[in-house]
Amino acid sequence: MVANLLDNALRYGGRGVRITVGVETDPPQIWVEDDGPGIAASELQRVGRRFYRIPGTVGEGCGLGLAIVGEIARRHGASLDLAQAPGGTGLRASLGFPQPAETGGAAGKTAAGRHR
Repeated sequence: MVANLLDNALRYGGRGVRITVGVETDPPQIWVEDDGPGIAASELQRVGRRFYRIPGTVGEGCGLGLAIVGEIARRHGASLDLAQAPGGTGLRASLGFPQPAETGGAAGKTAAGRHR
């Protein structure tokens, strides 16, 4: 999933695009952000549909990449969220994961109380 998001950022971010990858723990997520031209707000929901490409998009592709990422995420109980990058330009694609279930017993925890 992350490889696809990185590939999209490289392909559509433009020449000299800066890409940042991040991981958050609360809530659990992985995100890929670029400073390219981004995607218009009116197109953000559409680009996740199978075979949809923004009119006028140059380059190869058939509009399946983000749809595949979204479907794989859903099958793992996760979600794909596309939004304008916080810097005001570019795109942030976030994969959000459910919080891990807490176990009541000591099995699977280290001496410090953290899960292995």
